[in-house]
Amino acid sequence: MLITIGSKVKDGNGNEYELIEEIGQGGFGCVFKANRINDNQKFAIKTLIPSFANEDAKTCFMNEINLAKEINGENIIHYEFFHNGEQYPELPPYIIMELANNGTLRDIIEERKKLNQYFTIDELCSIYKQLISGMNIINKTLVHRDIKPENILINGNVLKITDFGLAKVSEEQTRTKTLKGSGTYLYMSPECWNDDKNTIQMDIYSMGIIFYELATLEYPYNITKKEYEVFKTAHLYSPIANAKKLQQNTNPQISSIIIKMLDKARQRRFNSWEEILEQFN
Repeated sequence: MLITIGSKVKDGNGNEYELIEEIGQGGFGCVFKANRINDNQKFAIKTLIPSFANEDAKTCFMNEINLAKEINGENIIHYEFFHNGEQYPELPPYIIMELANNGTLRDIIEERKKLNQYFTIDELCSIYKQLISGMNIINKTLVHRDIKPENILINGNVLKITDFGLAKVSEEQTRTKTLKGSGTYLYMSPECWNDDKNTIQMDIYSMGIIFYELATLEYPYNITKKEYEVFKTAHLYSPIANAKKLQQNTNPQISSIIIKMLDKARQRRFNSWEEILEQFN
């Protein structure tokens, strides 16, 4: 059964939610704004279109999403309930999650580009610290593997990372299963292209690209064609495109942090988000 505007779904306690507006689409399905009928509280509901190569892949996904439900933090979208298709067989898989009403980080970056208005050092530090805080909590449980500005939502003045749990769990027994390579080409670390083990350094690299974009309003690599091999070559071999602009728009401390986050060699990046945060103090 497909769900759409006007459909009703339930959480684990049987509370009903009515879908009232479509607010987004992605590779996994659609996102709807929903009203919880018993108290009129608003939530987001992401529908999922699961496609698994085998039972191991399905089990890996279920393990990861169940862990994701337990992750909480100010800079993280809270997952209220995950329906895997079993509790309510008449309904497809979906996630009921916290609603963030103020767009995405991509929207903010694009608006700044139109205005040709760079973020100030204070603005950058505020954004960076929020993202570091969120990723520090997420990476204690999961490797996100799909970090991009579209997956950073805004609720008031607070940045909230979403879509964690839709890739692999950061555990050795799941690292060789089938959800590899799920990151968006623009933000995929060199290790992803080489199908290496999942580590938090993958997420540090992807966030480093976002940090660079925020500082320069530009992508760090010269991409001539939006093709697989072009992106792969850029991430594996190309230096960042405009280090001078990065240095001009930030300061030596921030510039060095971003450059280290974007190092092609995983072992030369930071070992943890705490280590990155220390560089800002």
